[in-house]
Amino acid sequence: TTYHLKISIDSDRKVVAFVNGTQYGIAATAVAAGTTQADSTAKSIALTDDTDLIPYIGIQEVGGSGAARTLRIHHTKISRVLYE
Repeated sequence: TTYHLKISIDSDRKVVAFVNGTQYGIAATAVAAGTTQADSTAKSIALTDDTDLIPYIGIQEVGGSGAARTLRIHHTKISRVLYE
């Protein structure tokens, strides 16, 4: 299955996530299995200030199955807007 994933961080350091163009609400507290908010427009709580964000792509094992996984990345675009 091919997914288009977009993650945006606003000027208040709050995260918004989109999958295939559909916005998903982000839980404000830690929850099991990556559950999202019922409100699809909910932003995350603010990220920690003065912390460098280093982008990377990875796979997280869920459930301890140890099964092999494959991740194919076709395109990655990482950018930021600099304000003067």
